[in-house]
Amino acid sequence: MCIRDSEYPVDDLDQSSRRLKRWIDEYKPDVVLSDYRGTRGLLESIGWKIPEEIGFASTSVLDGNADAGLNQNSHEIGKVAVNHLIALIYRREFGIPKVLQETLVNGYWQDGLDLPRKDVS
Repeated sequence: MCIRDSEYPVDDLDQSSRRLKRWIDEYKPDVVLSDYRGTRGLLESIGWKIPEEIGFASTSVLDGNADAGLNQNSHEIGKVAVNHLIALIYRREFGIPKVLQETLVNGYWQDGLDLPRKDVS
């Protein structure tokens, strides 16, 4: 099940809660991973306790209302962007570049209290 802002407008939270409850009842996940900031609130509104009954993680711990999930490394992204801008100014490059350049800054998984502790034997 995919929950996105565009699919579930704020004025339709009751319907979203019902659909999420049906989905959890059917699939019985240990953890919900979401890119929608409101998922935590939806889980809590249908009676689930995080992390005691279900784990919750986000595709962006910065934006997703979870302390567990993907940390997109925004501090490093900012440093790389400023360094690139300084280099452009130093080389007196202005305007739209003729050749597109892309830079990748890796993110990483961040454990958090929103995930239940599991003993791996």
